[in-house]
Amino acid sequence: VDISINLREYLLERRLDLAFLMGPVSEYSVNNVALPQFDLHWYKSRELGEIDLSEVPIISYSSQTRPYRELTSELARLVGPKSRVFTSASLSASLKMIAAGIAVGPHPRVLAAPYLETGEVEEFDPGFVPPALEFTASYLAEPRSFLAENSAEIARDVAVEWHNAHPR
Repeated sequence: VDISINLREYLLERRLDLAFLMGPVSEYSVNNVALPQFDLHWYKSRELGEIDLSEVPIISYSSQTRPYRELTSELARLVGPKSRVFTSASLSASLKMIAAGIAVGPHPRVLAAPYLETGEVEEFDPGFVPPALEFTASYLAEPRSFLAENSAEIARDVAVEWHNAHPR
């Protein structure tokens, strides 16, 4: 378990045979099997009123990830330099901080569902939605590994079945 930039490096160094990461990996020697995407939605504590993104802390993904880069880029464009973005490698911890009213942030609905069901958090619309999280099962194409290839395809099938059974 690591951030995608490190998993990509481990894969290219042949320290991993198969990596599940935010992909795809743009490298000629890597095959990427697309996994289901997860749309992002903004969450805040039910205790908070109207949200001004220039005034409230925003909790996001690790600073070395695509979602962080996309979020901070859009915030800079819409809010300017007043936005305060804090990072966390733990989505679970991020959602707990959101539920506690410490920050707001974009997360997949499937992870926020328990907090939505208890009424601790609610969705809100700050005027933009970050792009969906895209995942791949990625493996080296050469030398050909039927085990890695078959494992990636099994992972895709299981992920698609789970995703279809949990629409959000």
